[in-house]
Amino acid sequence: SAPLTQEVNIRATQWAFTPNEVHVKVGRPVVLKVTSEDVDHGLEFSDLAVPTERIPAGRTVTIRFIPPTPGTYHFHCAVVCGTGHDKMTGTLVVEPP
Repeated sequence: SAPLTQEVNIRATQWAFTPNEVHVKVGRPVVLKVTSEDVDHGLEFSDLAVPTERIPAGRTVTIRFIPPTPGTYHFHCAVVCGTGHDKMTGTLVVEPP
């Protein structure tokens, strides 16, 4: 049977991702639906091979990937969005099956 897709909605606002900690299972498809609620934001993983996405103001972007190995991965806003931009981070926790 096909692995169950793990879908997570994330809100991007100045200067936070909500939720900023996401838990998923290794080897199962992940769909992140990231909505910017104010200005342009981006989502970039520093240590996971997932393409960086720009999230235009007021829009939702869908990011799909399959996490290959368990661990803790970090993401951050890839578009300078104001004075708190450097604090706009999050964590993806990939758990064993």
